[in-house]
Amino acid sequence: MRIVDRKTFLAMPEGTIFAKYDPSVIREPMVKAESIGSEGELFDFRYTSLTDEVDCSGSFERDGIMDLAEIEGTPFALHFNTQCRDGLFDADQLFAVWDRDDVEGLISRLQSALAQGYAVTPAVAPRESQATPTNPVTVDIGKETLILETKDKKGVELYISEWGGVFMLDSASDRTGFKCYYELPRAYKTERGARHAAALLTCEKLAWKQP
Repeated sequence: MRIVDRKTFLAMPEGTIFAKYDPSVIREPMVKAESIGSEGELFDFRYTSLTDEVDCSGSFERDGIMDLAEIEGTPFALHFNTQCRDGLFDADQLFAVWDRDDVEGLISRLQSALAQGYAVTPAVAPRESQATPTNPVTVDIGKETLILETKDKKGVELYISEWGGVFMLDSASDRTGFKCYYELPRAYKTERGARHAAALLTCEKLAWKQP
């Protein structure tokens, strides 16, 4: 790894792994994209993040994804090819640039972590039972119970039901006007989570009532 000034950095090729560098502080790694210039002079650049770009269509969807991740623990995906423009024009900014050995070392370490922390357990076929149990056990998860209902501004019904300890958000229609409910039904751990998801989906402050 080496520290370079802004002018040197802007002349480097796309694909360069780098981090902004402040005195004794190396920030998060990113991938350099194209440099931007005019009349033969480079003055800005684009980059892709390796750690914090959520796979989404825009800031509104991103906010909804992060809210559900915090409230419900809903998993979400990162996007590793989203380009952003730096746009800070700080002539004094320094950059920590990764050498090839650094990149290969990181790849090797990530591969080791993948094998250690994300090992895929092979499926094992269950053995056939040698005897029929004399007292089979059945589990009753209960019936679906409607607990709350509402309508959006277009009059489309939304409702929340409880089923086996899970709260289901569903709609009477999967598509109405500009509102698309094709992703429903969805399950949530709490009633609050289901109500919050409905507000994000409709972009409305909904008035819920008991059926």
